[in-house]
Amino acid sequence: MYWVACMLLFAGCHEDENELLDNNGFPKVTENNLDASALIKEFFSHKGGDYPAQNPAYQEWEEDSYKTTFTCFHSPDELKESKYAAGIENLPPIEWQTQTLVICSVYSLTAICDECFDFHVYKHSDKYTIDITMYEGDYNIQMVDDIGVAIVLARKDIKNGDVKLVLNSQRIKLE
Repeated sequence: MYWVACMLLFAGCHEDENELLDNNGFPKVTENNLDASALIKEFFSHKGGDYPAQNPAYQEWEEDSYKTTFTCFHSPDELKESKYAAGIENLPPIEWQTQTLVICSVYSLTAICDECFDFHVYKHSDKYTIDITMYEGDYNIQMVDDIGVAIVLARKDIKNGDVKLVLNSQRIKLE
């Protein structure tokens, strides 16, 4: 009888775990996984950038409306050697002994308006899902936009394999 009760208890816990994680073990985008300790700040914006063919990254993402990338940083020296070094003064304060910096970039083939995007971080079992929501209007201006967001996570030595980006685009009516 005790064995059956333990198995039912274990099965119940396992079902709860499945509701919180996707098939690859990353947290699902649910309130239960929201990481309120993550600090999120816009890091750079190249709104109204060059024509897409003039952007060197264009060949990688020319078929997509959006392209997202991210990089984890573990020290100021690592950051200074990266393509993001020029914007260091725009970063929030980082305690490198206890935190990891993740810089997310979103490239778009249409204009990204101010207040047209949201970033949220979800955490479960030392894995992170960064959810990016882009809001699209009825009329999109064809131009390359590029935004970056600095996210400070309250754990040291997070690797790229511990992070997953999820991009959602939602249609909205602009008034």
